[in-house]
Amino acid sequence: MKSKVLLLDVSSLAYRAYYALPFMSGPNGQPTNAVYGFVNMFWRLIGDLDPDYGVACLDSKEPTFREEVYTEYKANRVTMPDEFYSQLPLIEEFLSACDVGTLRLAGYEADDLIGSIVSSLRREKNSLDFYIVSSDKDLLQLVGEGVYFCDYKNGKLEVLDEVKVLEKVGVRPAQIPDYLAMLGDTSDNIPGVPGIGKKTAVKLLREYGTIDGIYANLGSLPERLRKALEESRDLVYRNLELVKVKTDLSISVGLVPLKKTPDDSLYIFYQRLGFRSFLKRQFPERIDGESGIF
Repeated sequence: MKSKVLLLDVSSLAYRAYYALPFMSGPNGQPTNAVYGFVNMFWRLIGDLDPDYGVACLDSKEPTFREEVYTEYKANRVTMPDEFYSQLPLIEEFLSACDVGTLRLAGYEADDLIGSIVSSLRREKNSLDFYIVSSDKDLLQLVGEGVYFCDYKNGKLEVLDEVKVLEKVGVRPAQIPDYLAMLGDTSDNIPGVPGIGKKTAVKLLREYGTIDGIYANLGSLPERLRKALEESRDLVYRNLELVKVKTDLSISVGLVPLKKTPDDSLYIFYQRLGFRSFLKRQFPERIDGESGIF
């Protein structure tokens, strides 16, 4: 039986948790809503997937190569407040207490680290299955044999393999970059081809396979489509560079078994942040005889 590797897109998951929960703070006033949401999600994943190893990836603090390709990349995003960024080190502290290594590489996004980890470890070992946890649909392109995309929908864990990606999106995982290159991505401020929506993009890729295949057959397309694609050729190929996840970064990953039983370090962590529900749930024997916690 293959071992399971949990690959966490921390930036994406923390962002979602921050906005999903109302403001919370610890005894010292430190904001904690993103941390609380992340910790809760982590333990749910442990219960739902029972992974053996974990690696967490974060976005670069510096501008990435994508800003060099397109200066307006993500320019529409609101700058996150300090109360969000102050919680990221706490999330990293929690992950360290669970023996989950964290990675960040200047100039690259968490997606690129995840893609390169999968590529590297698959070359080294064939005894691993990878479970990518993120809300970023760009990562669907990595799904393949032994690689799954996971996200919670309406409180239930959704695990997508190649077949389910095809059913959900209409194209194969390998075609996701071509699909997004035509559609664009409003969340990343990437404009798409005018007049091309999801159904048209799916139809074109089912018939011609790739962006290259579509452009090699422009003469077979209706005039409206042909004109739109011809006028957007540079945009489409630029988009392809933006949405394609890197899989060739030089990253060294040492897998350490996950610590799935909470210990003293987590007890102290929960106390410090005032996470009473986790203390009750994971350390019931210890809190029964102690006063001052609640």
